[in-house]
Amino acid sequence: MRIGLIIAFMMSAFSATAVHTMPSLMDCDDMIFVDGFVSDSWPSQGSGGSVNTGSRTIYINSQLQYRSYYYHIPSSYQGLKALPIMYLFHGAAGAGNAPWAAEYSRDLWQATAEAHQIIVVAQVATGQQGGWIPSNMVAILNAISADMQARYNIEKRRVYGWGFSAGGFVLHELALLNAGEFAGYAVSGAHLGYAASVGVYPSTASRKLPVVLSVGQSDGYYNDVFNDFSTFQQSGWQAGYNVWFDSYAGGHQYFPTEPADVWDKLCISSNLD
Repeated sequence: MRIGLIIAFMMSAFSATAVHTMPSLMDCDDMIFVDGFVSDSWPSQGSGGSVNTGSRTIYINSQLQYRSYYYHIPSSYQGLKALPIMYLFHGAAGAGNAPWAAEYSRDLWQATAEAHQIIVVAQVATGQQGGWIPSNMVAILNAISADMQARYNIEKRRVYGWGFSAGGFVLHELALLNAGEFAGYAVSGAHLGYAASVGVYPSTASRKLPVVLSVGQSDGYYNDVFNDFSTFQQSGWQAGYNVWFDSYAGGHQYFPTEPADVWDKLCISSNLD
């Protein structure tokens, strides 16, 4: 099933050129400003939220009822400046372990969130084996997005995603299908196979949003991810400019340094066309 538009943070038409006027961009060292994406800030101006780290349970709808998510707000947050937000999609964790996996993902990104003033949010997957169900994933994400935007001042021009394994598979589809709503995204230990199975490819994306592909050298998905790197380039992405391939010694896993490595790339390319 194709993943529909994310209404909660859907953006308006893009400006022709990017300029140095978005406050949250000033936190990116050596920011590259080029034509494309956006040139103005779109703050959510949320007025609540005094707790920096924790979890929330919100009501979704009559079918999905109450669902939880985990988040971290930088300790320097004061609400005056809208901050970028990173949505995290964990890997399949096994039956009953999805909440733990979401919390772990949030904690993994906490240091980077503090260092670079990013709000991070980890959704909890709803599958029986701790994996993702695309048909209800977006409804929950929309509700989480609306809840966060009401509680905190979020820069809606700077919405990012990171996914590992099963979370990376669904994020490929989500981000490419909704390329106008994401400033950039990254996947680790996952490839384009699921997205392609539902007709979503880099060539069908509405813009060439920045993407980081990471994989362990002994991961069974290594060759697939390397082929994805070529696929993006064949579809018009440029290596080292708006698509990156990072490999490391190890298997189907990620390391504590990954958030900082990912953010270094996504941050400097947030305004790439």
